[in-house]
Amino acid sequence: MDLRPERPSSLAPQGGQVRFLLGGTLAAVALLAAGLVLALAHGGIGTLGFPAPHALRAALGTLPGPATLLSWGLLVLVALPAMRVAVALLGFWREGDRLYVVISATVLALLLAGVSVGRGL
Repeated sequence: MDLRPERPSSLAPQGGQVRFLLGGTLAAVALLAAGLVLALAHGGIGTLGFPAPHALRAALGTLPGPATLLSWGLLVLVALPAMRVAVALLGFWREGDRLYVVISATVLALLLAGVSVGRGL
């Protein structure tokens, strides 16, 4: 017998949402890994650097810089929870669940306010 309280259907991860979150996580990991590899090949990050062969540096010169890839990877990783809240908000809206629409909208507004304040620091 399952004694857990029933959750609204929009809170339960559904196929498309799970694939979206998994894809976003894998994209973030790929961007972060590529940025780390490029940073190490370009001379390193802090004390982790090692000298890269000239041919490797020349080949990597046409790609985005390590800082760009690392920044994009972090941006994707940080944006995923906010996207999950936005998707849940739309689901609650479609279901007509006003309470959870208000809660989701409040959480999303707080997340966006936090990002706005954080940019100003």
